Parts: sequence; C-alpha cells; structure tokens
Amino acid sequence: MGSLMGVSLGMQRVYASIQRANSHRYPVLIVGEAGTGKQLVARSIHSAGHSSSARAERPFVTVDCTALAPPIMEPELFGYAKDAFIRTPEAKEGLARLAEDGTLFLREIGSLPLKLQGKLFQALQEQEFSPLGSTQRYEFRARVMATSQRNLAELVAKGEFREDLYFHLSAVRIELPPLRSRKADIPLLASHFLEKYLERGQAIRNISDAGMECLLNYPWPGNVLELERAIRWALSFASSAVVEIDDLPPVVRVAATSKMRDPAARLSTMQPEYLAIIKALDAAGGDRTEAAHSLRIAKSALDSKLQTYGL
Repeated sequence: MGSLMGVSLGMQRVYASIQRANSHRYPVLIVGEAGTGKQLVARSIHSAGHSSSARAERPFVTVDCTALAPPIMEPELFGYAKDAFIRTPEAKEGLARLAEDGTLFLREIGSLPLKLQGKLFQALQEQEFSPLGSTQRYEFRARVMATSQRNLAELVAKGEFREDLYFHLSAVRIELPPLRSRKADIPLLASHFLEKYLERGQAIRNISDAGMECLLNYPWPGNVLELERAIRWALSFASSAVVEIDDLPPVVRVAATSKMRDPAARLSTMQPEYLAIIKALDAAGGDRTEAAHSLRIAKSALDSKLQTYGL
C-alpha cells in the first residue's frame, strides 16, 4: 500500500484501518514510535481518498507542532488580518486555509499549546475559523490528520491536552507497530532499501544470511527509519557483491551479534523456506490461499508453517 510494506499481522491491521479511513473524511489520529512511518500512513489515506485526477490538485499541508514557538503557532496555523501586529501591513493566509479541501497534517499534536487546541477543536466542530485579529469567518474544509509519539490519554489526565479534542481525533485511530514486533517484515524492508539506494555501477545483489540474521536480532529502537539508514550505511562500506555483518553500522553489529552468540537466541528465520514464505505472502498481498498456491503447498500446511515461524 503505497510506500508502506509488510506482511506481518500488525501491518495487515494497519492496512485495514487505512481502508476504513478512506471511506470518509473524519479526522485521523496516527500513533506510534518515532520512525514507524506515521506520515506515510497519512499520505496513503490522503492519496487514496481522492480520485486520481483530483489527487494532485488537493494539497497536503504539514505543520510540525514541535518546530514553532507558541506565539508563532496560531498565526502560522490560522493566519492573521492586516495590521494584526506591528509591522504587518499585509494579511497572511494560515496553513488551515492553504490546505483548502485537502489534508492538514499536524505532526506531534501533543506539543500544540492548550489555547490553540481549543481553537482547533472549535474549528473542527464549527467547520470555520477566524484569522488572528479578524472577525471574518472562513470555511474550514481540510481533513485533519494528526500524529503523536506521546500518550495523549496520559496528557489528558495531566491536564496538558484537551479531552474534547482528544476524543474528536480518536474517532479514527491507527496505531503503527514498532519494527521489533514485526520482524517478519525486516527481510522485505531491507531488500526494498537495498534496491532503493543501490548506486549505478554497484554490484551488490543481496544481504548475506549472517547479515540478515544480524538485522533480525537487532531491536531497532529507531524502527523502519533506522533500518533504512543502516542499509544506506552498509551500501557505502560493502566491498563485495553481498552485504556482510562487517558492513553494517557498529551499533547494529555489536548489539545483534552479542545476542547471536547465544544458541538459544538464534532465529530459525534465515531458512530459505522462511524467506520463500515471506516473499509469497508479500506478492499475494497477505492472502494466504494465494500464497499457498504459489508455493504449491496446501493452505493448511502454510498455516502450520506460519505458526511455527511465529507469523
């Protein structure tokens, strides 16, 4: 689905949630750790929510709620009238207007000041707003999608986030799983990044079994983004046609190989059968019946293997 990929159960749930979100234009709250792909989910919903002809014409406007000081945030988001401030002879349209009938994407909404949370909730409820220093009302047509690494329910309990805005956004909630909980997707993602960053003239074809086992044993605190950077690092240092353990970033190599020294911790996931199953499931879009057919085994046999491999 777009740039998102994975055949794990966690990602199948994400795909299902995206499909449901595409059937309406309610606000969407996307939660998950840093590097899990929250913006990719928002863009997938934005793109799929419009016809192909209109898709490029509808803006996707991003607001980083952590990047601006509170006094600047409101005029940036909602705009301001002429002479609203000293040395502002011209009015300015805010990002809420510039988003038009596209998407207003609020990154890390937990950092939005309480006062501005109230104005945002009012705009969502009334579907209109006024720029700073103006009584003129403008229609608020954009669909709001917001992300958060922080636990918004805990912020509500502490009085740091408005309960009404939280419940309004949580009507559609998509939770992205961390990469450590969907290790079945690591071979697919690693191969994707290998192809993406392979430079012209490089003869690298794949990742060695030992290198892949190292990737599977590392806990990935930075999630998919960290894996992407690790593959780029490896391509810079690889000196043969195969990426080996020594080509991986030191932090990945040291943490993973220390775990691999314990025979009980070694994963069976490097078996060719495992990788063949992963590829078949990916090609079939997660459809086990179709995957079993391509593997030329019974669906019951595939189900048994999936259970064996913890998939």
